[in-house]
Amino acid sequence: AEALENYVKAAGVTSKTFGPYKYQFLKAGVSQWDNFGTYKTAVGVGNAYEGKTVTVYQILKDGSVVATQAVVTNGKVNIALTQAGTIMIAVQ
Repeated sequence: AEALENYVKAAGVTSKTFGPYKYQFLKAGVSQWDNFGTYKTAVGVGNAYEGKTVTVYQILKDGSVVATQAVVTNGKVNIALTQAGTIMIAVQ
C-alpha cells in the first residue's frame, strides 16, 4: 500500500484520494493474483463527487501500476479487476 501511495504522490496527484484498498482472492487458502475472471465492485466516494472523473490506480503483484479512469455514479466508482492488488482512487 505504501508503494502505491508513493506512486500516486510522485504522479503529482494533489486532489482528494480514497484508499488504499487491498483486493485479495483466495482459493483453498492460497492467494490468486489472476486467472479468476473479472471481479466487479463499487467503492463509495460520496455524492459530492457525482459526475466527476476519477483515476483508479492499481499496483499489481510485479510492482507495476496501471491507471484507468471512471466517472462517479450514484456516489460510487465502479471498478472491474482482472488481477488482485491494491487500488487508490483520485478525484480529477
